[in-house]
Amino acid sequence: MMNNITLITMLSIGLIGCSTSPLERHEKLVEKQFEQREDRVDEVIDNIPDWYVQVPQPTGAGFYAAGTSTGRLLKTSVMKSTLDAEFALAKQYKQLVSGNERSFVRESGEGDNAQLQSEAQQVVDKLVKEVDLSGYKVIDKLIQKEGVTYRSYVLLYMPYDANNLVKMARKTTRIAAQEAYDELDRRIIDSDSRVNDSH
Repeated sequence: MMNNITLITMLSIGLIGCSTSPLERHEKLVEKQFEQREDRVDEVIDNIPDWYVQVPQPTGAGFYAAGTSTGRLLKTSVMKSTLDAEFALAKQYKQLVSGNERSFVRESGEGDNAQLQSEAQQVVDKLVKEVDLSGYKVIDKLIQKEGVTYRSYVLLYMPYDANNLVKMARKTTRIAAQEAYDELDRRIIDSDSRVNDSH
């Protein structure tokens, strides 16, 4: 009987020592959630393509631009990341593109208990009046799952000659058309002169 009481007492002390309060359980849960978020962020960072972190330098033949974006729909994510990369190309090419970015970040609390609230808005109007971005090539594209959204990365390459050839072709066409109009005007003037001289 004494052994049973000793055993029951020891088990009770062990159970009391092992039991946790609701506060302790909550703290452990919050700590676990923080570690999971930290792991997800580490995973995202580990999966960023090198060409996005360090965009290849321009060469004598052309230049590169990278873009990224997220979206709940795959198509939206890819479209937004491509637009981001096109905007980066445009900035390098000094195109007439208007863009507006706004960002608000607020952090409250300190250390591990800090709460981060952010709002970001990016508006890009692709109003290209005289410079054409046609001729760029998609060099690489990477799509990843990020929580319940898709993240897309796009690397674009713009060869100098492709855009210059388009410009030269347009210029050549304009010059040829102007020369043809000038020739037609001369012929009309000559014809009118001959008609007036014969009268």
